[in-house]
Amino acid sequence: GAAAFRRRRFQPNWSFRRSADWVIARTPTRYGDALRTIRKCMDCDALEVSLQNHSFVLTNATLSLDDEEALRVERLEVVVESYSPLIVSVSLGTVQVSVNAHDLLLRDTNWHRLSELEEAFTQLSPSSSASSSSSSSLSGVRRLDFSGVAMLQLTPNELLGGADSRVSAVLDWSHDLAPISRRIEKRAEKEGSVSLIDVFTMIRTDLVLAAGGLVLARVLDAQDGE
Repeated sequence: GAAAFRRRRFQPNWSFRRSADWVIARTPTRYGDALRTIRKCMDCDALEVSLQNHSFVLTNATLSLDDEEALRVERLEVVVESYSPLIVSVSLGTVQVSVNAHDLLLRDTNWHRLSELEEAFTQLSPSSSASSSSSSSLSGVRRLDFSGVAMLQLTPNELLGGADSRVSAVLDWSHDLAPISRRIEKRAEKEGSVSLIDVFTMIRTDLVLAAGGLVLARVLDAQDGE
C-alpha cells in the first residue's frame, strides 16, 4: 500500500538535505517553494527519522543567512501529531543564539533580516482572513519545549565596539524561555495550534529583548568603571 511505498522509497538514514529534497519534490509548488527556502537557511550534522514514532531528530541544527549563524540547537526533535492539518510538537535541547546588531536600538539585527524565512513561514501558515481557522492550516505547532542550557551571544553595533565588544550570557530559563512555551501552549489549547510564523516571531522578539538586556548591562558596567 501507500505506507509500504513510502518505506521503500524514503530512507531514514538519508542526510538532512537529501531528505528535504525528497519531501520538497512531493509537495505542491506553493508549499514546495517555502520548504525550499527553509532548506536553504537550515542545516544539521545528522538526521534521524523514526517512521514508527512519527518523529525526526536533528543534531546540531543551524539557522543561518549568508553563512551568518543565528541559531544552533544541539538536539531538535519534531514529533508529528497530525498530518492533516500538519501539527507538530517540538523540543529544543541546548540552544546557542547569536544576535548581531546592525543599529544601536536592536531594531535591525540578523534575526530581522531573515525576511525570506519569514515569508516561507507565512506561506506555511493559515490565512489571516477572518474566515480561516487553525483547522485549515498546512502546519502548526502545538508544543515547544526547551531543555538544557541556552546561550546568547550578542555582537553589538560597530559604534559600540562591534566584534571586539561581543558579549555572551546564559539565558534564564524561567525568564527568557519558559514564557515562550507557555504562550504557545495556551494559544494551542484555544486554537488547536500556533502558526510557524507566530512561533518564529515570538522567539525572535523574546531573544532580541534578552540581547537588549545584555547591551544595557554592558553600558551600566562601563559607567561603573568610569
